[in-house]
Amino acid sequence: MKRSLAFGLLFTAAYILIFSSPLKKEPILTPVWVQNLSRPTKIANSTNGNTVGFRIGDVFGYATPDGAIKYLDTTQFNVAMADKRFINYSSVSKSLVEKNTAGRITQTIDSRGYPIFMDGRSFVINTDRTALTELDSEGSEVWSRDFGSLITSMDVSSALTVVGLLNGSVVVVTKDGRIEYRYTPGGSKVSVVYGCAISSDGEYVALVSGLDPQKFILLARDKNGYRPRMVVDLAVPVHHQVHLHFFPNNPYVYVESPGAINYFGTDGHISGFIPVSGAVSTISAANDSLVFAVSKTAGGDTSNAGTAELTVFAPPARVIARSVFNGRRFFVTTEGDSLFLGADKNLMRIDYVRE
Repeated sequence: MKRSLAFGLLFTAAYILIFSSPLKKEPILTPVWVQNLSRPTKIANSTNGNTVGFRIGDVFGYATPDGAIKYLDTTQFNVAMADKRFINYSSVSKSLVEKNTAGRITQTIDSRGYPIFMDGRSFVINTDRTALTELDSEGSEVWSRDFGSLITSMDVSSALTVVGLLNGSVVVVTKDGRIEYRYTPGGSKVSVVYGCAISSDGEYVALVSGLDPQKFILLARDKNGYRPRMVVDLAVPVHHQVHLHFFPNNPYVYVESPGAINYFGTDGHISGFIPVSGAVSTISAANDSLVFAVSKTAGGDTSNAGTAELTVFAPPARVIARSVFNGRRFFVTTEGDSLFLGADKNLMRIDYVRE
């Protein structure tokens, strides 16, 4: 049985977060509200207005900035979520039903694949996970491509799509479906891409690839496509899909590592790490370039109790605050000057302002 986090414990965690380090000329973090998703006390009456999407384990939905729950449900096989729409889908389906944030059907898409929403774009990956199709806003095909190998990871910018493959290659695809660049690292006994990311302007592609050794590789755009700017053997390998992130207006790429978040400068010369407790669960960045990371510590997904650590830092690695709180499933995202933090059945908003 899942364990719900008591209001008092979550609020205490926020108190610790606020006073966990000197905040002179630093953002002040202030708790605004907590909603227990098992027993929501505030329900949105209007279908209009801004919302923030959240997913905590198998529970997902949309909340208004003032803490009202607009939509709440549990996942079937999985759920694809965007700012104003979602698809809650089963493992075997002949069609995908898209709904708005109030749960009203907006369209039905004929497809047997799995939907993906990223950066305002819509994709379907086939059930074999070897082919990718981009869809327009009406659900019609823009392009489709079979990569001939299992897709292990992907990321998008407004104009490009980067796809990591089980065969160890990474492929950059244009918005009309043309392959612009293909790169296959060498030098590892096992070839597989564990994670890939592309910067918002498409100038950089990063990937974690291979085993024995496992490598971080930064590719920079040039006249021939891309070229390696940095190749680093990672001392401690990761054996699952890696959290790998570029953030707007931030000249670093952040890479999950056991017990740490590695960072690498896009200039190819700066690197280091931020110690964290346990395995990284999620990373999100704020408008003012603060970065929020949640790492699972004790228990995690395999026990009835667990804890996590929220780390707040300014790029590249200046830690501003840390907080440890209870739970097994976690969520974090930012919207404007607000942090939305989820733990088990609870959702919380924390505002941050600079003095």
